[in-house]
Amino acid sequence: MVREVFIGGLIGALFGLVLFGVVFSWMGMELLLINLYIAFGFCGFFGSFFGNIFASRNN
Repeated sequence: MVREVFIGGLIGALFGLVLFGVVFSWMGMELLLINLYIAFGFCGFFGSFFGNIFASRNN
């Protein structure tokens, strides 16, 4: 179970970083410190989201 949560968190963090990069490059925004806080927030959210999904699936 720990392995699934770890993999789910990694997938979520990578998904959050890709989403952050796509949105901010599309909007043409600079990478300032406040934007990095937003990026880490996205990564944390999607990491916990996918971690919960992978942990709650039936074996």
